[in-house]
Amino acid sequence: MCVTPTQELNFFGKKLWVKRDDLARIEGVSEHFNGNKARKFYALLHNPNKIFLSYGGNQSNAMLALSALTHAQKKRFIYVTPTPSQFLRENKNGNFALAREFGAEFIFADSGTNALELKNKALAHFKTLSFKEKYFIPQGGDLELAKEGTITQCKEIWDFIQKNFSTKEALVFCATGSGVSALALAQVAKELKYNMQIVPILCAKIEGFEKNFAKTLHTNFAFGALKKEVWEMYRALLRKGIEFDLLYDCPALYALKNALDSQFFTQNELEKEWIFIHSGGLLGNLTQIPRFQRKFKTL
Repeated sequence: MCVTPTQELNFFGKKLWVKRDDLARIEGVSEHFNGNKARKFYALLHNPNKIFLSYGGNQSNAMLALSALTHAQKKRFIYVTPTPSQFLRENKNGNFALAREFGAEFIFADSGTNALELKNKALAHFKTLSFKEKYFIPQGGDLELAKEGTITQCKEIWDFIQKNFSTKEALVFCATGSGVSALALAQVAKELKYNMQIVPILCAKIEGFEKNFAKTLHTNFAFGALKKEVWEMYRALLRKGIEFDLLYDCPALYALKNALDSQFFTQNELEKEWIFIHSGGLLGNLTQIPRFQRKFKTL
Protein backbone atom coordinates (compact mmCIF):
# COMPACT_ATOMS: atom_id res chain seq x y z
CA MET A 1 0.00 0.00 0.00
CA CYS A 2 1.28 3.46 -0.88
CA VAL A 3 1.97 5.97 1.90
CA THR A 4 -1.04 8.29 1.93
CA PRO A 5 -0.43 12.06 2.05
CA THR A 6 -1.34 14.37 4.92
CA GLN A 7 -3.01 17.65 3.98
CA GLU A 8 -3.41 20.82 6.05
CA LEU A 9 -6.96 22.10 6.53
CA ASN A 10 -8.21 25.27 8.21
CA PHE A 11 -10.91 23.72 10.38
CA PHE A 12 -12.93 26.71 11.57
CA GLY A 13 -9.84 28.47 12.88
CA LYS A 14 -7.98 25.39 14.13
CA LYS A 15 -5.25 23.81 12.01
CA LEU A 16 -6.25 20.23 11.24
CA TRP A 17 -4.01 17.81 9.38
CA VAL A 18 -6.02 15.33 7.31
CA LYS A 19 -4.47 11.90 6.77
CA ARG A 20 -5.80 11.20 3.27
CA ASP A 21 -6.50 7.49 3.57
CA ASP A 22 -9.19 7.97 0.93
CA LEU A 23 -6.22 7.99 -1.46
CA ALA A 24 -4.90 4.60 -0.30
CA ARG A 25 -4.18 2.35 -3.26
CA ILE A 26 -3.01 -1.24 -3.65
CA GLU A 27 -1.67 -2.45 -6.96
CA GLY A 28 -4.04 -4.82 -8.69
CA VAL A 29 -7.02 -3.95 -6.48
CA SER A 30 -9.80 -1.47 -7.30
CA GLU A 31 -9.44 2.07 -5.97
CA HIS A 32 -12.63 1.42 -3.98
CA PHE A 33 -10.54 -0.66 -1.56
CA ASN A 34 -9.47 2.42 0.40
CA GLY A 35 -9.80 4.30 3.67
CA ASN A 36 -10.02 2.61 7.04
CA LYS A 37 -11.47 -0.50 5.39
CA ALA A 38 -8.25 -0.97 3.41
CA ARG A 39 -6.34 -0.73 6.70
CA LYS A 40 -8.69 -3.09 8.56
CA PHE A 41 -8.77 -5.70 5.82
CA TYR A 42 -5.19 -5.39 4.59
CA ALA A 43 -4.25 -8.76 6.12
CA LEU A 44 -6.78 -10.46 3.84
CA LEU A 45 -4.50 -9.77 0.88
CA HIS A 46 -2.51 -12.87 1.83
CA ASN A 47 -5.30 -14.88 3.45
CA PRO A 48 -5.27 -18.31 1.71
CA ASN A 49 -9.01 -19.00 2.03
CA LYS A 50 -11.11 -19.05 -1.13
CA ILE A 51 -14.46 -17.95 0.29
CA PHE A 52 -15.07 -14.95 2.55
CA LEU A 53 -18.42 -14.47 4.27
CA SER A 54 -19.55 -11.40 6.17
CA TYR A 55 -22.69 -9.46 7.06
CA GLY A 56 -23.91 -5.91 7.63
CA GLY A 57 -25.80 -3.04 6.03
CA ASN A 58 -26.66 -2.94 2.34
CA GLN A 59 -24.84 0.40 1.85
CA SER A 60 -21.79 -0.66 3.84
CA ASN A 61 -18.28 0.53 2.97
CA ALA A 62 -16.95 -2.78 4.32
CA MET A 63 -19.22 -4.66 1.91
CA LEU A 64 -17.79 -2.72 -1.02
CA ALA A 65 -14.18 -3.03 0.14
CA LEU A 66 -14.46 -6.80 0.59
CA SER A 67 -16.20 -7.13 -2.78
CA ALA A 68 -13.38 -5.21 -4.47
CA LEU A 69 -10.71 -7.28 -2.75
CA THR A 70 -12.25 -10.68 -3.50
CA HIS A 71 -12.95 -9.65 -7.09
CA ALA A 72 -9.26 -8.79 -7.58
CA GLN A 73 -8.21 -12.11 -6.07
CA LYS A 74 -10.84 -14.13 -7.96
CA LYS A 75 -12.37 -15.38 -4.71
CA ARG A 76 -16.00 -15.74 -3.65
CA PHE A 77 -17.59 -13.20 -1.33
CA ILE A 78 -20.91 -13.98 0.34
CA TYR A 79 -22.67 -11.18 2.17
CA VAL A 80 -25.73 -11.36 4.43
CA THR A 81 -27.69 -8.11 4.52
CA PRO A 82 -31.21 -6.73 4.91
CA THR A 83 -33.21 -6.64 1.68
CA PRO A 84 -32.34 -3.33 -0.03
CA SER A 85 -34.95 -0.78 -1.02
CA GLN A 86 -36.22 -0.57 -4.58
CA PHE A 87 -34.18 2.64 -4.95
CA LEU A 88 -30.95 0.80 -4.11
CA ARG A 89 -31.80 -2.20 -6.26
CA GLU A 90 -32.44 0.00 -9.29
CA ASN A 91 -29.66 2.53 -8.68
CA LYS A 92 -26.62 2.02 -10.91
CA ASN A 93 -24.35 3.96 -8.55
CA GLY A 94 -23.20 3.50 -4.97
CA ASN A 95 -21.81 0.73 -2.81
CA PHE A 96 -24.54 -1.87 -3.37
CA ALA A 97 -24.49 -1.51 -7.15
CA LEU A 98 -20.71 -1.78 -7.40
CA ALA A 99 -20.48 -4.66 -4.92
CA ARG A 100 -22.92 -6.51 -7.16
CA GLU A 101 -20.73 -5.72 -10.19
CA PHE A 102 -17.72 -7.08 -8.31
CA GLY A 103 -19.56 -10.38 -7.98
CA ALA A 104 -20.71 -10.30 -4.36
CA GLU A 105 -23.23 -13.06 -3.62
CA PHE A 106 -26.05 -11.69 -1.48
CA ILE A 107 -28.19 -13.49 1.04
CA PHE A 108 -31.08 -11.20 1.92
CA ALA A 109 -32.73 -11.02 5.32
CA ASP A 110 -35.96 -9.15 6.11
CA SER A 111 -35.57 -5.38 5.78
CA GLY A 112 -35.96 -4.81 9.53
CA THR A 113 -33.41 -7.44 10.61
CA ASN A 114 -31.11 -6.19 13.39
CA ALA A 115 -27.35 -6.73 13.70
CA LEU A 116 -27.58 -9.74 16.03
CA GLU A 117 -30.10 -11.48 13.79
CA LEU A 118 -27.90 -10.79 10.76
CA LYS A 119 -24.89 -12.24 12.56
CA ASN A 120 -26.80 -15.41 13.48
CA LYS A 121 -28.07 -15.81 9.93
CA ALA A 122 -24.54 -15.32 8.57
CA LEU A 123 -23.04 -17.83 11.01
CA ALA A 124 -25.73 -20.37 10.18
CA HIS A 125 -25.01 -20.07 6.47
CA PHE A 126 -21.25 -20.20 7.07
CA LYS A 127 -21.67 -23.58 8.78
CA THR A 128 -23.53 -24.96 5.78
CA LEU A 129 -20.62 -24.25 3.42
CA SER A 130 -18.91 -27.55 2.68
CA PHE A 131 -15.65 -25.91 1.63
CA LYS A 132 -12.71 -26.06 4.04
CA GLU A 133 -11.07 -22.89 2.71
CA LYS A 134 -13.64 -20.48 4.12
CA TYR A 135 -13.24 -17.43 6.37
CA PHE A 136 -15.83 -15.57 8.48
CA ILE A 137 -15.46 -11.81 8.87
CA PRO A 138 -17.49 -10.13 11.67
CA GLN A 139 -19.31 -6.90 10.86
CA GLY A 140 -16.67 -4.17 10.93
CA GLY A 141 -13.86 -6.73 11.15
CA ASP A 142 -12.01 -7.50 14.37
CA LEU A 143 -8.90 -6.35 16.24
CA GLU A 144 -6.64 -9.22 15.23
CA LEU A 145 -7.55 -8.87 11.56
CA ALA A 146 -7.11 -5.08 11.67
CA LYS A 147 -3.71 -5.09 13.32
CA GLU A 148 -1.44 -5.61 10.30
CA GLY A 149 -2.85 -2.71 8.28
CA THR A 150 -3.09 -0.52 11.37
CA ILE A 151 0.61 -0.97 12.17
CA THR A 152 1.49 0.47 8.77
CA GLN A 153 -0.99 3.32 9.25
CA CYS A 154 0.30 4.12 12.72
CA LYS A 155 3.91 4.19 11.53
CA GLU A 156 2.98 6.56 8.70
CA ILE A 157 1.28 8.95 11.13
CA TRP A 158 4.17 8.79 13.59
CA ASP A 159 6.70 9.42 10.83
CA PHE A 160 4.73 12.52 9.77
CA ILE A 161 4.63 13.75 13.39
CA GLN A 162 8.38 13.29 13.81
CA LYS A 163 9.20 15.12 10.59
CA ASN A 164 6.75 18.01 10.88
CA PHE A 165 5.87 18.76 14.52
CA SER A 166 8.41 20.33 16.87
CA THR A 167 6.52 18.98 19.91
CA LYS A 168 6.70 15.39 18.54
CA GLU A 169 3.15 14.69 19.75
CA ALA A 170 -0.41 15.00 18.45
CA LEU A 171 -4.09 14.29 19.00
CA VAL A 172 -5.30 11.83 16.37
CA PHE A 173 -9.05 11.80 15.62
CA CYS A 174 -10.95 9.13 13.72
CA ALA A 175 -14.61 8.45 13.03
CA THR A 176 -15.65 4.99 14.14
CA GLY A 177 -18.71 2.79 13.69
CA SER A 178 -17.80 -0.61 15.10
CA GLY A 179 -14.90 0.76 17.16
CA VAL A 180 -12.40 -1.68 15.65
CA SER A 181 -10.22 0.88 13.83
CA ALA A 182 -9.92 3.18 16.84
CA LEU A 183 -9.15 0.34 19.25
CA ALA A 184 -6.57 -1.14 16.90
CA LEU A 185 -4.89 2.24 16.40
CA ALA A 186 -4.74 2.94 20.14
CA GLN A 187 -3.39 -0.54 20.85
CA VAL A 188 -0.69 -0.31 18.19
CA ALA A 189 0.35 3.22 19.24
CA LYS A 190 0.73 2.01 22.83
CA GLU A 191 2.72 -1.08 21.83
CA LEU A 192 5.06 1.00 19.66
CA LYS A 193 5.34 3.69 22.38
CA TYR A 194 4.24 6.48 20.05
CA ASN A 195 3.33 9.74 21.78
CA MET A 196 -0.03 10.31 20.17
CA GLN A 197 -3.44 10.36 21.82
CA ILE A 198 -6.20 8.62 19.88
CA VAL A 199 -9.58 10.37 20.15
CA PRO A 200 -12.37 8.31 18.54
CA ILE A 201 -15.55 10.01 17.38
CA LEU A 202 -18.41 7.54 17.73
CA CYS A 203 -20.97 7.48 14.93
CA ALA A 204 -22.98 4.77 16.70
CA LYS A 205 -23.40 3.81 20.34
CA ILE A 206 -20.95 1.16 21.61
CA GLU A 207 -21.49 -0.04 25.17
CA GLY A 208 -18.42 0.33 27.41
CA PHE A 209 -16.27 1.79 24.63
CA GLU A 210 -15.28 5.01 26.40
CA LYS A 211 -13.30 3.21 29.12
CA ASN A 212 -10.59 2.44 26.56
CA PHE A 213 -9.79 6.10 25.89
CA ALA A 214 -8.97 9.26 27.84
CA LYS A 215 -11.34 11.22 25.60
CA THR A 216 -14.12 10.30 23.19
CA LEU A 217 -16.60 12.32 21.16
CA HIS A 218 -20.09 11.37 19.99
CA THR A 219 -22.04 12.51 16.95
CA ASN A 220 -25.33 12.36 18.92
CA PHE A 221 -27.17 11.55 15.69
CA ALA A 222 -28.80 8.26 14.75
CA PHE A 223 -26.46 6.57 12.29
CA GLY A 224 -27.30 7.61 8.73
CA ALA A 225 -29.81 10.26 9.83
CA LEU A 226 -30.40 13.10 7.37
CA LYS A 227 -29.31 16.07 9.46
CA LYS A 228 -28.99 19.62 8.16
CA GLU A 229 -25.80 20.09 10.19
CA VAL A 230 -24.15 17.12 8.47
CA TRP A 231 -25.09 18.38 5.01
CA GLU A 232 -23.80 21.87 5.81
CA MET A 233 -20.53 20.39 7.10
CA TYR A 234 -20.13 18.36 3.91
CA ARG A 235 -20.61 21.44 1.74
CA ALA A 236 -18.33 23.63 3.88
CA LEU A 237 -15.47 21.12 3.74
CA LEU A 238 -15.99 20.54 0.03
CA ARG A 239 -15.48 24.27 -0.51
CA LYS A 240 -12.17 23.92 1.36
CA GLY A 241 -11.07 21.32 -1.17
CA ILE A 242 -11.66 17.93 0.50
CA GLU A 243 -14.68 15.67 0.14
CA PHE A 244 -15.63 13.55 3.16
CA ASP A 245 -18.24 10.83 3.35
CA LEU A 246 -21.68 11.68 4.71
CA LEU A 247 -22.13 8.63 6.96
CA TYR A 248 -18.99 8.78 9.10
CA ASP A 249 -16.61 11.69 8.58
CA CYS A 250 -19.08 14.56 8.16
CA PRO A 251 -21.06 13.73 11.34
CA ALA A 252 -17.74 13.15 13.15
CA LEU A 253 -16.30 16.46 12.02
CA TYR A 254 -19.49 18.23 13.06
CA ALA A 255 -19.06 16.68 16.53
CA LEU A 256 -15.43 17.83 16.55
CA LYS A 257 -16.46 21.39 15.67
CA ASN A 258 -19.05 21.36 18.47
CA ALA A 259 -16.42 20.17 20.93
CA LEU A 260 -14.07 22.90 19.76
CA ASP A 261 -16.77 25.57 20.13
CA SER A 262 -17.85 24.36 23.58
CA GLN A 263 -14.34 24.40 25.11
CA PHE A 264 -14.32 20.62 25.51
CA PHE A 265 -10.56 20.51 25.09
CA THR A 266 -7.95 21.68 27.60
CA GLN A 267 -5.52 24.44 26.65
CA ASN A 268 -2.76 21.84 26.43
CA GLU A 269 -4.82 19.78 23.98
CA LEU A 270 -5.62 22.85 21.90
CA GLU A 271 -1.93 23.70 21.62
CA LYS A 272 -1.07 20.26 20.27
CA GLU A 273 -1.19 19.41 16.59
CA TRP A 274 -4.39 17.69 15.46
CA ILE A 275 -4.65 14.95 12.85
CA PHE A 276 -7.91 13.57 11.44
CA ILE A 277 -7.85 10.27 9.57
CA HIS A 278 -10.01 10.37 6.44
CA SER A 279 -12.28 7.31 6.42
CA GLY A 280 -12.52 7.02 2.63
CA GLY A 281 -15.67 5.36 1.32
CA LEU A 282 -16.63 8.28 -0.90
CA LEU A 283 -18.52 6.14 -3.40
CA GLY A 284 -21.32 5.92 -0.84
CA ASN A 285 -21.91 9.64 -1.31
CA LEU A 286 -23.41 8.89 -4.73
CA THR A 287 -26.49 7.50 -3.01
CA GLN A 288 -26.36 9.74 0.07
CA ILE A 289 -26.13 13.10 -1.72
CA PRO A 290 -29.52 12.74 -3.52
CA ARG A 291 -31.16 11.91 -0.17
CA PHE A 292 -29.80 15.09 1.42
CA GLN A 293 -30.64 17.17 -1.64
CA ARG A 294 -34.25 15.97 -1.62
CA LYS A 295 -34.66 16.85 2.06
CA PHE A 296 -32.79 20.17 2.07
CA LYS A 297 -33.84 21.65 -1.26
CA THR A 298 -32.93 25.20 -0.27
CA LEU A 299 -29.28 24.38 0.55
